[in-house]
Amino acid sequence: NEALDHYYIIREGEKYGYANGLNNVIKPCVYDHVTLFDYKRMDRVLDHLGMTDKYQHCEMCQADWNKYDEFLKSHGDEYPYVLDHDTEINEPHSDGCALLFLKDKLVSSSQKWGIVNLKKNLETPIRYNHVHTGKLFSYFGKIAVDVEGKWGLFDFEKFTQIVDCQYDFIDFYNDKYIRYYQNGLCGLMDSDGNKLTEAVYLKIKKLSDGFFRVKRGDKWGFINERGEEIISCNFDKLEDFNYGLAKYYDGELFGFINHNGDKVTNPQYSDSKILPDGQTQVKKGLYWGVLNSDGTEFLPTEYTEIVSFPESVIGVKQEEGEISLSSTGAVLKCKDYRLLDADHICIYEQNKWKLFYLNGKAVLGDLFDEIDTLAQGKVLCLKHGSRYALYNLKEHKYITGYVYDDWFFCDNNRIAISKNGLWGFLDNNGEELIPCEIENLYNWFGHISYFGSININCDKYGNGIWHP
Repeated sequence: NEALDHYYIIREGEKYGYANGLNNVIKPCVYDHVTLFDYKRMDRVLDHLGMTDKYQHCEMCQADWNKYDEFLKSHGDEYPYVLDHDTEINEPHSDGCALLFLKDKLVSSSQKWGIVNLKKNLETPIRYNHVHTGKLFSYFGKIAVDVEGKWGLFDFEKFTQIVDCQYDFIDFYNDKYIRYYQNGLCGLMDSDGNKLTEAVYLKIKKLSDGFFRVKRGDKWGFINERGEEIISCNFDKLEDFNYGLAKYYDGELFGFINHNGDKVTNPQYSDSKILPDGQTQVKKGLYWGVLNSDGTEFLPTEYTEIVSFPESVIGVKQEEGEISLSSTGAVLKCKDYRLLDADHICIYEQNKWKLFYLNGKAVLGDLFDEIDTLAQGKVLCLKHGSRYALYNLKEHKYITGYVYDDWFFCDNNRIAISKNGLWGFLDNNGEELIPCEIENLYNWFGHISYFGSININCDKYGNGIWHP
């Protein structure tokens, strides 16, 4: 019966218990507190008390908890619990009070906590001073439990404590690992409570590229996912691995080490950026270059700009009124430039723009007052004199003639265009969506409104564009 999987909190005097959806008492009212489960109920009560913005499902101070509790005592019937057995709520709400899966609930009596499985009618002794779930529970089905200031781990699936209460604290780490603290130091265990390292580190940072960055004393190193210290803690400053490389510092400059701890470059760089394909853009002095994931040089540090496209990385060097391109070696005279994609560039010279291939050959012989990219770079909007035209950059052909007097970009699929003072819409292929018959059109915070003989609204994705 589905009703058996729905539970209610019941109250008798100052004590609390549970009933199921058939109104059968599952646990009698013998507990001082039981945990909260229904976010919707919590939201409604917090909203009534004016505390919604203040908490948003995080820890609640004791004073506000008292307000919440007093409100439920007098208005609880107006805010019933309706619980779904698939509901998953994990963040803590009050001091020591944690939210768990529906079938695993916390109960409290005499300032201590126990754990109850209502479906299986299992219950621990009420012996824990504090409990902590958060992502420990959502990832592992585990809860950190405290007895007299020492923490251990409780496994909900096995419904047994798997790590004795012996540590100063136990902390969720990620979907496989848990940190534990002892005597001011921390170590690593897996999600079943097996120790991977002793508590010898001041800090254990996030897992990145299969390695944890750790600090022992005042030096940094790396351990792997088995807890083995692969790179000894000999570095004054390290950063996490990304695509096979990690920064190490000498003063303000840095170099890179690989997964073996080998120094693949000297400390000579002042800035870096990770490129989408896993290469690393690095800055030395005033110029940029690119390193491969093994630390070898892909582009020397001699470019004023590095531009990354899905199919290539291009270095541009600009000086004394000209630019040179790494991909082709072409040199073009210009005051300004804009790389459009891996094959095309527009340059600005003598107050006009011109379109070129990266090898320096002109795409079009015309000079343009403006060149703008649309449709993720596939289409250009070209201005010649006072008129605009659309040009397909991939197929190298005009989509429209120079017939439009204004335009603006709606989204990746639609362009608003104006002809003889009236507005319409084209798609990126130049196909007419709405003819130029609209008298007034406004781009209002990403939403298009237009009025005249027809009155229509559309959002920034073009939804609602039609022509009656």
